[in-house]
Amino acid sequence: MSEEALYSYVAASEALKDSRLDKDFHDFGIIIGNDGSAKAMYNSLEAFQKYKRTFSLGSTHVIKGLNSNPSLCLSKQFKNTGISLTLSGACASGEHSVGIAYELIKSGKEDVILCGGCQEINEDAVFSFDALRSFSQNRNPKE
Repeated sequence: MSEEALYSYVAASEALKDSRLDKDFHDFGIIIGNDGSAKAMYNSLEAFQKYKRTFSLGSTHVIKGLNSNPSLCLSKQFKNTGISLTLSGACASGEHSVGIAYELIKSGKEDVILCGGCQEINEDAVFSFDALRSFSQNRNPKE
């Protein structure tokens, strides 16, 4: 599981518990908004530089680096039989997942969908946002 998939698993487990659905209920969809797995990609590149061969990375590097890792892992853990989908729309990824879930339920294509967004929280993930100057340039946290 990627870092954001681990966060998703904890949140999804709590949501399913709060839903009071039977623990053997699997007839639901999963739609997760995720904008990337920077740390997993960085780790894969680092391993490639060390081994100089892509097949030395193993399947876990590939799977962790997939944008769809959270929904893939949740579907594997919860054995859902409905849709399993990942949406990526930058900071609005989670919101998009809720909107699409709403439309699928409204249309009758799905009855229950576990949906939301996730984001890894590490230096690698915020690197690009820093490059965009999305963060304060002020070094004084009080200001």
